[in-house]
Amino acid sequence: MFYEIAETLSSWEAKAELSNGNGTDEVFQKLLSDFWDHLLKMYVLHVDTLDADEKSLLAISDMLEMLQNPKSATKPNNRKSLKIRFTDEDESERTTENGKLTEVRNSDSEMQADLQHRSLLRKEPLENLVCNLAELSIVYVNEQKSERHLKFLSALLNSFSSNRVFQVLLERGSDASSAQAESQNEVKAHHESPSVQFLYMNLITWLKEDWRKDTHFLVDILYSVLNCCNSNDERKIILDDLTKV
Repeated sequence: MFYEIAETLSSWEAKAELSNGNGTDEVFQKLLSDFWDHLLKMYVLHVDTLDADEKSLLAISDMLEMLQNPKSATKPNNRKSLKIRFTDEDESERTTENGKLTEVRNSDSEMQADLQHRSLLRKEPLENLVCNLAELSIVYVNEQKSERHLKFLSALLNSFSSNRVFQVLLERGSDASSAQAESQNEVKAHHESPSVQFLYMNLITWLKEDWRKDTHFLVDILYSVLNCCNSNDERKIILDDLTKV
């Protein structure tokens, strides 16, 4: 089903960009707008609850990952028929088969390039959707200590590790106490990147909580932070600090 949705969305995006003077592009632009609005409302119903179903949250993150990476949404090829070539096969027949193979490969390359172009049209609404879900999740993590929302957040960051998403998490995940506020101001003074700020303000605290039996998803968040770093030197400083913690 996720593949079918991704394929349909790509079709709408292609038609929304095709200006032929009859207003079809405007119809599909409105259709895309409605799609993202309704998708957000549907996802909020699953995420904005303390008893969120883990399978539903996993399905949401899987679908968003597929929409984020159109290449991974390409329909798997049907099982290809294999041809056994014997030593006495006619040379002209082999040349014909090689020509067909080259044609198929060129067609695949064009399709991938087309998918990548269309994905630009969905970049902003998709990121807006992710930011809304991440914002909801961090509220449940901080206020309700919801482990399932934290795992869901980890899955989101695995595919959408951008400073914009981390900035949203910082804005909704800050602690109101004066001691925490002072510590946060110190972190901001030393680190400009929202992802690194999030690591020192939130992730390290979660990693230090001894009661957690499962921590691999926190390590996944760490990798998402490292992915946003500008240089290997910055990554090395972060990892050195973590070893001291």
